[in-house]
Amino acid sequence: MKTTTRMLQTLAITTLLMGCGGGDAVDSQEVHPGKVAFADVQSWPALGVGEAALTNFEPFRAVYERVYSDINGQERRDHVIILAERVAWNETPAISVSLIDAGNNVYDDTAMRIQTRVFAEDDHRMLLYIAPVPGTPRDYMIAHTDGTARVTSVEAESGDATQQTGIFPLPQLGAPGLWLLGSMSLEPDQQIAFANAHAPAPSSILGANPVIVEGEETIDAGPLGTQRATVVAYPLGMTNGRVMHNFVTDRPPYLLGKRPLDLDTGETSEMSTLRLVEFTTFGQGR
Repeated sequence: MKTTTRMLQTLAITTLLMGCGGGDAVDSQEVHPGKVAFADVQSWPALGVGEAALTNFEPFRAVYERVYSDINGQERRDHVIILAERVAWNETPAISVSLIDAGNNVYDDTAMRIQTRVFAEDDHRMLLYIAPVPGTPRDYMIAHTDGTARVTSVEAESGDATQQTGIFPLPQLGAPGLWLLGSMSLEPDQQIAFANAHAPAPSSILGANPVIVEGEETIDAGPLGTQRATVVAYPLGMTNGRVMHNFVTDRPPYLLGKRPLDLDTGETSEMSTLRLVEFTTFGQGR
């Protein structure tokens, strides 16, 4: 495995083991019995640039309904809008993905957030990433990866900007992890980690790292009707029994929905679900 890939993988796995919301790394003896398969995740091969590719891409717009709890425990419903287009970035054929995400469970009300990523269409390396700074809806960061990794952070209230150079290795994988999973030929129990270290955006709607393939399931995909989807599970922390099931497919919009599962009770919950409610392509159609 390349040194760069190993560095990226270690950072990604460290983030996972710290669990949701931060904190100290989890002791291996505290791992939930249903998540033992994730305990050796640092030894998994990590997919990097050029090792996974989107299939059947065409420009599209997708809208999802999301249910979640705010900081006061109040149920909230909002929508996530995703727009994917073919673009050029400094004469490089690329794909641009913009996500408008209104929800944020660390505030007592919805907070507007927009993130955009641009990645090369040939090998899916990241070219540009613009997103809110974690924990804030207004402060933004901009990551450029042309030659040298440069990250500029802007504080909205003061207008102050700071720049860091060379803070992560290149190249970085820029395509959304869940889209790549939908494009791959997956087998039940397959273990997959993506070599993504630099993921500052507070929204994980398009990302899941690492995952274990659960199999396939027929689901109601809203405007697309009944669809057969691959189910990939992502642990929501390592000490509890909660996992997130992501339903992915090999063509736009790639992600058909999300649904949490409690491994202890076998029950699902509407809370934290993501459900496709609108879908439009701008190419030859689905």
